[in-house]
Amino acid sequence: MVMTCNSYLNLRFVNIIQSIRTTPYSAPELYSAGHIRNYSDVESTGRLLRQAKVESGKDFEQFLIGQRDVNAWKIGVFKFFYNYYKSFPEKLLSLRVQKDAPLMEKFIDNIEINPNLANFYTECGHDPHFALKYTVSKIICDERRLGWMNTFCGKFMSLLALGEDTGIIALTLVRQLDLVESAYGLGVINSEMRENLINRTGRRIVDMFGSWGRFLSGVLLAHLYEICLSTAELRYLPKRAQELLDSYYLCCNNDIHRYLPIEGWKVDDIKDFKEALRPYVNAQELDELWYKTESKYLLNIDILSSAFYFYQNHITPKVKEYNLQPYFMEFGKYDEFIPIINGFDFKVYFESLKLPLKKGELPLFVMRFNMYTTKGIWSFGPYKGRTFKKWPEKLEVVIGDLTSRDYGNMILPIYIPNTDSEFALQIPTSYRCNTAFLNLSPQEQLDYLKDDIASLKGFFEELPAIINPKPRNKPSKIFSNLAHLDFNH
Repeated sequence: MVMTCNSYLNLRFVNIIQSIRTTPYSAPELYSAGHIRNYSDVESTGRLLRQAKVESGKDFEQFLIGQRDVNAWKIGVFKFFYNYYKSFPEKLLSLRVQKDAPLMEKFIDNIEINPNLANFYTECGHDPHFALKYTVSKIICDERRLGWMNTFCGKFMSLLALGEDTGIIALTLVRQLDLVESAYGLGVINSEMRENLINRTGRRIVDMFGSWGRFLSGVLLAHLYEICLSTAELRYLPKRAQELLDSYYLCCNNDIHRYLPIEGWKVDDIKDFKEALRPYVNAQELDELWYKTESKYLLNIDILSSAFYFYQNHITPKVKEYNLQPYFMEFGKYDEFIPIINGFDFKVYFESLKLPLKKGELPLFVMRFNMYTTKGIWSFGPYKGRTFKKWPEKLEVVIGDLTSRDYGNMILPIYIPNTDSEFALQIPTSYRCNTAFLNLSPQEQLDYLKDDIASLKGFFEELPAIINPKPRNKPSKIFSNLAHLDFNH
């Protein structure tokens, strides 16, 4: 599900596996989890970059290396203790730097380190084995911490068997992707640098982990380490840690490989990861919750995923042709223009499925109180009741004046009279962070955007031909695949 964005962004999906989800994710939810920028993330990154005095792409690249350097010593958190516990489980608690330093150094020198992990630390100016020795010596000097690590290794042995090679770095790498996306949204880096940095970090993750199962295991271990360390107690699992284990276990039921493909990764080890999680969850109860899902709910998910495929095959090529990606990547509320890829206001789409859709009619867009489908436009506002209009042959598009709204967001109002649709399109963050642009008068800003506005008008005017092609065109493959679905039940 690559669409208009770099497929390495699929890796950011792990950011949303925080709450227990007892039904499958739909294609749009999965996609949006990795490819939609959240304004709160952009704003927090903006504050962080201002504090670090990052003003250019070169500054940002050095900032990323500095962020990695802070975490470099953590290579030993899992690596040494898992290997030592596995070899000498009865001796770990009795380790002491004063008497065991030569033994530990020899043991660490013989530990094989993933070359991709070693390259990560070399780039930060650290020898990975030295960083490992430094970490181990720090922890062993603290008897309480040593006991904590001994208990952590014993408790999470099956997960460490999958993810022990990653240290706590899995989360650091995902956050690198998040920072790059936010920096691009802020206008700190250009699209070329964004692509280069995403490719560099994404490739490192892919080479280091090799599969979704190992990657999920590494991210989960990093989360568990942070949560459990903050409690300083491992005789029981903190509630937050248990919820995380449950949510990752349930997530394994999703067909992640299909919706979030990563080139070069194995596709069959999610089952191994699920089995590694089984000792830490009430598997029977969670399995029952998953398989009790109502058929109507599953049908809704199927319809929305099908709409996503339609969007990918028919709308995305036009988005690229008109060069509208920055607009479509912006995160917005449901009363603004949103392609079906967005999962943050997902309940709106489920509400729209209460409409009496016909076979092959797929929901595509929400525009305030209107739902665009492949057969026409449904209006379901609070005062109108429910009405339906077939697609006209041609759309008239009226562009309003550029306005500022809450939190300094800049909005471009658009009205389409013959469908009675109005919506507010979010201006990309890069414009709002451009001092020269902000100093222009409203009319000068519109003039500055005239090429973008012309592209937007052209795109919307072409919607009827895109969504409802003339009969002489071949029917879309998606419709033949949906012939068995009855959207009225």
